[in-house]
Amino acid sequence: MKILYPIEGDGGGAITHVLTLASQLEKWKIETFIVFISSGPSVDTALNQGLNFKVLPCRFFPDFTLIRRFANIIEKEKVDIVHTHTIRGNFYGRMAALLSRRPTVSMTTVHSFLIDELGGSAHIGLKQRMLYHRETLTRRFVDHFVSVSRTLGDKLLQEEVKQDRLSVICHGIPIPANSDNNFHGSRLRSEFGIKKKETVIGIVGRLVSVKNHALFLLAAERVLRFIPEVKFLIIGDGALRADLEKLTSDLNISESVIFTGWRNDIEECMKAIDVLVLCSTTESQGLVILEAMSFALPVIATDVNQVRETVINGRTGLLIPSNDDEALAEAMLKLLKNDNLAKRLGAQGRALVEDKYSLEKMIHETANLYKMMDERKRLSPNGR
Repeated sequence: MKILYPIEGDGGGAITHVLTLASQLEKWKIETFIVFISSGPSVDTALNQGLNFKVLPCRFFPDFTLIRRFANIIEKEKVDIVHTHTIRGNFYGRMAALLSRRPTVSMTTVHSFLIDELGGSAHIGLKQRMLYHRETLTRRFVDHFVSVSRTLGDKLLQEEVKQDRLSVICHGIPIPANSDNNFHGSRLRSEFGIKKKETVIGIVGRLVSVKNHALFLLAAERVLRFIPEVKFLIIGDGALRADLEKLTSDLNISESVIFTGWRNDIEECMKAIDVLVLCSTTESQGLVILEAMSFALPVIATDVNQVRETVINGRTGLLIPSNDDEALAEAMLKLLKNDNLAKRLGAQGRALVEDKYSLEKMIHETANLYKMMDERKRLSPNGR
């Protein structure tokens, strides 16, 4: 069985998810082939991991010549299932599966909704509206949907996706053998000159508006008034970096804030952090939350969308209202001043990941779904 993954290559939770699947499914005798429709750091990651992939740059959207090129790949590579992720990947993969002469199953994993990321329909411009309509119009060509969270799955059902065309498979991550989060000798700390005694509060993600890094910086300024020894680590890169660096300077906290740029050593990043923050205005499951919890790190997150499925307030982390820098600063100070609370939240977060979000569980459920869909295709009179 061979799976084709059309996806954008500029990072984020969806591509991390695809790279994880592609690196693990070989054990199940399932071949994978990734097609990136944009360049980016994830292409280098795929190369370093020895994965099968190809880059088909999308010069503009929609580039209809790409549909035929995708269809050619389906036929040449003898693809059985086209499993799409991200808006542009969904469009090209769905249309190519439809037009290909080879019978294939069309699947889509829904990580989030474009309309949510843009803050609702009132904030959508013409370009985004066209993307949104292409996404919804091509859903009719999808044989099966996968949701990364129960809440997202419920929303798909409300949008008239039938129950028998939907599976919920939550993110799964590799769990480090050592759950002790006292890693103050990590390579990342040494690289950026962070002292062992200094506490680090980190945020990991693309530097885009939905991740709301500005809120993180505003809260950092408040915290530094009381505890000046704290360092704030911003891990990731993106279009807003220059704006965020300017805000850091305007707040007069540049000496306490470190921009690391894009990193592919997530383990070293987690080892360098004492507290992880997610302050997105909208979020699906938040893969980085699970990664932090696997290292027994306490997590502070905004109470949006599906986040509360993993961050249970006062038990596996702390939830704060969205866009409230004062509440975020208070939560940071609470953990900085109460080491026992931080350790308890970290330990309980780790236990949650071990129980529900292991890599083995996700791969097992995904492989079984592929086999079921492939068998259904073979039994279908028209091959779909």
